[in-house]
Amino acid sequence: MNSKPKIAIVTGGSKGIGKSIALQLASEGTLVIIQYCKDKDQATDTLHNIQAAGGIAYLVQADFSKPEEAENFFEEKIDPITKEINKEDTHFDILVNNAGVFKEGDIHSVTADEFDFIFNVNAKSVLLLMKQAFSRINSGGRIINISSGASVQADSKSLLYGLSKSVIDNLTLALTAEYGKIGVTVNAIAPGPTETAMVKEFSNEMAKKFIGRKTALNRIGQPNDIAKVVSFLISENGEWVNGTRLEVNGGYNKI
Repeated sequence: MNSKPKIAIVTGGSKGIGKSIALQLASEGTLVIIQYCKDKDQATDTLHNIQAAGGIAYLVQADFSKPEEAENFFEEKIDPITKEINKEDTHFDILVNNAGVFKEGDIHSVTADEFDFIFNVNAKSVLLLMKQAFSRINSGGRIINISSGASVQADSKSLLYGLSKSVIDNLTLALTAEYGKIGVTVNAIAPGPTETAMVKEFSNEMAKKFIGRKTALNRIGQPNDIAKVVSFLISENGEWVNGTRLEVNGGYNKI
């Protein structure tokens, strides 16, 4: 029996949905490598929470708004850790592409710089990490890309965010067959409105009640709602789910 823990990489794991995913996986015995950009204090808090519960985790800093940092992410940040764990082997088991940024803005206010910033983080980094992961992920591994309900429910007030997340949906489907050749599943999770700091209005009580009225289960989503679906997808029970975009939203806009 192989006693080595599975190794998961969770991008954007310092807070919100990414933090919940990192905590969930660590609680199940997975060794978690957490990428963060600027929130070192929150990333350290996530690390300490995992360690206090008896789990194992590592922190790596990378700014995916800079394509060169995404392009060199594995070689510079991940490989040194996996080599240490695996005695020079750089293989791992799970990649959760969760890192993302949100900014309101319509067609009249959008700028080229904003386009580059949002697409670099939300879309280009996912493509670059999946490219690097191909030669490193173990057969039987999992790739989970965090999309959004906004990828298909277009909102002119958050134009770039929705566009960037639609790239995730397409990328997931486009690479399913390629990764299938090496026995790895690729899926996207599309959360509905979820109470995190990324969209500040979702923490407003009136907004939460409004979202609850539009949701079949009568509440706004919580980060752990998403983390539990990630847990299912990486389990043996989720091994036949592949090339899908899973809406995880409690029935938002279904009433």
